[in-house]
Amino acid sequence: PQSCRVTITMQSAGDVVLTLSGTGTPPPVGQAVVAPGGDTLDFGDVVVATASSALPITVRSTGGNDLDLTGFTIDSADPGAFAWTEVGGDPLVPGDEHSWLITCTPSAAGPITGTATITSDAPTSPVTIALACNGIQSALAVAPSPVQFPETLVGESSQLTVTLQNTGSAALTFTTVQVTGAGFTADQPAATSLGAGESTTVTVTFTPGAADAGTDVLGTLVAVFDAGTREIDLIGPARDANLNVTPASAIDFGT
Repeated sequence: PQSCRVTITMQSAGDVVLTLSGTGTPPPVGQAVVAPGGDTLDFGDVVVATASSALPITVRSTGGNDLDLTGFTIDSADPGAFAWTEVGGDPLVPGDEHSWLITCTPSAAGPITGTATITSDAPTSPVTIALACNGIQSALAVAPSPVQFPETLVGESSQLTVTLQNTGSAALTFTTVQVTGAGFTADQPAATSLGAGESTTVTVTFTPGAADAGTDVLGTLVAVFDAGTREIDLIGPARDANLNVTPASAIDFGT
């Protein structure tokens, strides 16, 4: 309650004093919508096909009567990018809160936007919050590809260095590097994690066996990383060291 006194001074009748009083009441229904970024909920960079951390949008009942929540929707050009769970009851008694915990899971690299709309029986309904998310993804470039070895004698070895570069926008982590094909071996990457633009190397060795002499041995270098698998062809020409002399018999130059 509040009160005040009003004094009116008149020359003929003296002062007239009036006392005014009243009690303030909150609006019948009111709401306050709170999001971490104000009018925009920004998830920042999120790796493709990976859910972000959840960010909340919260409605607080600020009126004198219960607040009825009548709807919550998200519109986006990528309908599967944004998901949510709810925390709290409905209706909301004065002072209570209701939250939507929202995540972003981008399906492709690049920016994603959306709009969250909250409807209720409050005079300020509907309320909209912009949603933003940037999908990032790692990508593996390999050089050389294919890997062509020089001619290698049976029982000897040739080595080549293969460069693996992350040309994407997200960090890349190798699980393993393997090879297939007779006579091929490879070590593991010099670095197991690559930031965007970083590179590492793998040494591949070709040691042909006797059974491969005279053929081009084919193999595969398989790089397994967190965003997928990359296969690179290996080609190893195996050669026999035997010396063939023609003619095989003695040469007679005559007298």
